Amino acid sequence: LNKQFGDFVTKAKISYLYESDVWEQFYTNGRNFGTAHVPQFNNIDQSTVTNSSYNGSTKAENIFGIVDMDYKSKYIGSFLYRVDGASQFGEDERYNPYFRVSGAYRITEDVTIPGVSELKIRAAYGTAGHRPPWNAQYETFNIVGGVPVKNNLGNSSLKPTTIKETEIALNSEFLNIFSFELIYAMTNAEDQHWQVPLAASQGFKTQWQNMGTLSTNSWEATLGVEPVSSKNFGWNANITFDRNRMMISE
Repeated sequence: LNKQFGDFVTKAKISYLYESDVWEQFYTNGRNFGTAHVPQFNNIDQSTVTNSSYNGSTKAENIFGIVDMDYKSKYIGSFLYRVDGASQFGEDERYNPYFRVSGAYRITEDVTIPGVSELKIRAAYGTAGHRPPWNAQYETFNIVGGVPVKNNLGNSSLKPTTIKETEIALNSEFLNIFSFELIYAMTNAEDQHWQVPLAASQGFKTQWQNMGTLSTNSWEATLGVEPVSSKNFGWNANITFDRNRMMISE
């Protein structure tokens, strides 16, 4: 949808995404040929032969809608809502919602500042997620001497990591050749995926669980200059700075 209502311009989109990933792997190895120059597996010392195979599949679907609006090209807003479903999520947590809301104000559309052609402030808040490892939700076993031995306890309540981020930024273009951007971002990655040791009474050694929060504060700045701009030649130079502080907050 792309529609103008007076001084409002509205754009909207609804999308559906389906993913299917299937993989198979086979491996065999051996050494010490019984007869030289006969590259056949039945000519290998069988005590040196090792074999392995692996197969798996994942499926996911995403439904999301986006609405963008601006008023007189100076007030700009955007909203996104998304529902993700993935086979890597625990059986009881197959679908998880996420969203993003953002806004911007172009100050120079209302205020004339000598030498400044563009001055904009913007802010956004949103959530996203990371999927657990492929086999994290399942009970797994090791084969020891031909006998299955309990390894990882399944977790039907395993959720994706939830990432919450707030971003505030300033953009400016001035003196016809300079541009400047300053960004502050604060991120919390909650419900991390950790393989937790279990008590011997559980019968299994470990279980993948949601636990812990990783918090990050970031500053980013970019100063750009375009000293030469012509039909046949252009020259851009940038100075960038960023600082990240990360800590385990829970």
